[in-house]
Amino acid sequence: MEPFDSLNVRTPLTRLRRLATRVLDAYAVGQAELVPLAHAENTTFRVEARNGERFVLRIHRVSGSPLHPPRSLAEVTSEMLWLAAIRRDTGLSVPESVPANDGSMVTLAYDDDLPEPRLSVLFRWQPGRFLDAGLGPVHLERVGRFMAELHDQASRFIPPEGFERWRIGDLSEDVCAFVDGQVREHGGPHAVAIVREVVRRVKEARRNLGTGPDVYGLIHADLHQENYLFAGGQVCAIDFDDCGWGHHLHDLSVALSEIRDRGEYDSLRAALLHGYRAVRSLPAEHERYLKTFNALRTLQLTLWFVERREDPSFKGWQQHVRDGFEELEAFVRGSSS
Repeated sequence: MEPFDSLNVRTPLTRLRRLATRVLDAYAVGQAELVPLAHAENTTFRVEARNGERFVLRIHRVSGSPLHPPRSLAEVTSEMLWLAAIRRDTGLSVPESVPANDGSMVTLAYDDDLPEPRLSVLFRWQPGRFLDAGLGPVHLERVGRFMAELHDQASRFIPPEGFERWRIGDLSEDVCAFVDGQVREHGGPHAVAIVREVVRRVKEARRNLGTGPDVYGLIHADLHQENYLFAGGQVCAIDFDDCGWGHHLHDLSVALSEIRDRGEYDSLRAALLHGYRAVRSLPAEHERYLKTFNALRTLQLTLWFVERREDPSFKGWQQHVRDGFEELEAFVRGSSS
């Protein structure tokens, strides 16, 4: 069998569609049409059941890196447990997972044409619409409120025995050694020096903030405008795959990093923070670390493009990597926090 990672985009997607059909046999969905939604890391399909119901099927990736590891069965199960708790404890709109016929929240599916078994989950379809160019301050204020309410719920959530989620932006010794090697290979010695300074500042910010429940806990970790949508004015968050233990500022920095090149950025930023502060405290001395967490996000995305360099759909990855290193250098040269 040809190595899975060397195939073009269409071939692995065809194989994963066959796997998705097999996965659906584990659910009381009946005959359904599968429509591909995304195929970059995890692969997702819209499931159109004959009775009119809609679902989203997510098939998990099996590859990754020390900075961006694949999920384990325990981690995906824990994600489903947290989502269920959010739905139970709050009025927040988050994905609703569908149990399999045997009651399990996560399925493990095999296919002879795939090198490893795949973890899969099924969600009910989340209605609503995405906004990007049309995002205004009123929308970001709602997102800020949503985020603060999510952090409030997480601060009250008591993880059950066996609950496992990763630490967001892990910068342990092994991860930093991996980062050094990747940066040296794709950016050279100068980029290594820049990234080491970014890592030093991130670690310093984290130490200064501490890990009390007022600043740290379970977070979404990828809450940007492709992962929140609006239905009747209500914010609906999707794709909690990256959720884990991290500083609340990380969630805010992700939302801001995706809109920072817009002319109305200042008003959007102010609206997001205003909405957050309407629900939850955000001291000014903590807010100043947003630039540092934004730099961490830039580093993560830069190395993510390196990780995806052999994917045929990421042909422009070198420019993304160069841009990322330039942004990190600008942060180091222009910021003291």
